[in-house]
Amino acid sequence: MHEIWEAYAIVLKPAELIPSIIRQIADLTKMEECVDCDTVLSLQDGRVLLRADKRGIMIRVEGKNPLLSCGIKSVVTSVLGRSSGVINLPLQWRRGNGDGFSGIRRSPGVASKAAAPRVIGLAPEASGNGRVA
Repeated sequence: MHEIWEAYAIVLKPAELIPSIIRQIADLTKMEECVDCDTVLSLQDGRVLLRADKRGIMIRVEGKNPLLSCGIKSVVTSVLGRSSGVINLPLQWRRGNGDGFSGIRRSPGVASKAAAPRVIGLAPEASGNGRVA
């Protein structure tokens, strides 16, 4: 069973923080860094979803391993804390229910990149370049 945690951060330039968060998570999990800025990272024991809207970033951590989930939450909080554009710190993590993001409400008829996120699978370092698109 997955443990799900969610947080929403209001930031000045949400889309610019996502690559930094992805790099930090890749370093934490000892997985190869992904060059592309996508919204879903598939990890060995779970996944991380990142979605930006005009005002902020929604972060969702789904993991089988509570230590990995805790580490990812810590990394995300740290990256956002170092960003001068973050408006609502401290970041409040809460349990999610698996029914999508509750922090971002999209208006009907508004199409965005976040509506259909691309998925990236990251493999451990020992298995080649680790990129699966």
